[in-house]
Amino acid sequence: MNIGVYGTGTIASWCSSFIGQINSKDIVMYGCATSPGFDATEFAEKWGWKKVYSSLEDMLEDDYVDVVYVAVPNHLHKEVCLKAIDAGKGVICEKPFAMNYRETKEIVEAAKEKDVFCTEALWPSFLPIRELVLDEIKKGTIGEVVGGDILQLDNSTFLPRVMDINLGGGSILDEGPYAIGAMVDYFGTDIQSVHAHVRKFETGVDAGSHYQVEYQNGVTVFVHQTMDWVKDQHLDTMTIIGTKGKIWMNAVANPSQCIVYNATGDKIKEIMIPEQLVNQGMPPVSGYEHEWIAIEKAFRSGKKETDQVPHEKTLTVAKVMSEIRRQGEMLFPGEEDLF
Repeated sequence: MNIGVYGTGTIASWCSSFIGQINSKDIVMYGCATSPGFDATEFAEKWGWKKVYSSLEDMLEDDYVDVVYVAVPNHLHKEVCLKAIDAGKGVICEKPFAMNYRETKEIVEAAKEKDVFCTEALWPSFLPIRELVLDEIKKGTIGEVVGGDILQLDNSTFLPRVMDINLGGGSILDEGPYAIGAMVDYFGTDIQSVHAHVRKFETGVDAGSHYQVEYQNGVTVFVHQTMDWVKDQHLDTMTIIGTKGKIWMNAVANPSQCIVYNATGDKIKEIMIPEQLVNQGMPPVSGYEHEWIAIEKAFRSGKKETDQVPHEKTLTVAKVMSEIRRQGEMLFPGEEDLF
């Protein structure tokens, strides 16, 4: 799988580090390009990308590029994805997949029409811990699942992009895919309703939100997330509640601890998390190798989506985020007719 990455920022650097460590002849860092006015040469030399393109269009004209990894700011995702799909390239798009549900649906439908590979790079869904937890649920360890709590309190206000309404900033698009993605992983896509409250900064982007998601089967999940929490006081946990106990994780996206309790609060077991690769650089994020290995396997087998993040999941996450924004009257430029 020859990858062409468009965008040379932080996330592209992280993934380059992991792909390099995987060191597989089947996952090739083939070429890179970045936004007009910038040069990708230094990025390519640092991480080992074979070619540098002067533009996205030049990359798309290269027949050796199999998939385009979209790693540019949120507001550009739709444009780049559609251009890549139109050129017959597969697409691996960073979270959030698009700015809203309407854009997400447009991209997915375009990929289906062109019959090309398309997936969201929502890396937590590819981690082994997901299947390990689902196995405990399927075995009935905590009984029938009845609800969940997701707490994601962080401070990312130091990042200019998350404070900029023109770049698709805000907590919902930045952190929402992790919280809602985890919710869909464990509770499914059969959502009945969403009830949300949104706080906003003076810049117009959302500072945080809390919302209640109700499922058709009666399961209720409560989520509280913010990007203006007390600095250096990160709080990030997830609890899956059953009739006979609960499963608690010390992080939503990539937990390092996962404990199963019975109904009286006694610890039954601790789910051991496999060792993961760590990126070269700061912060020391881990686990992205699972995403790229799974994507390559799906692409090589001729699938048009990944098992871990199928189109239905991407669409569900986008629909929930759009509904939260609708209730919070949270619009980005060009979305005046969205709701």
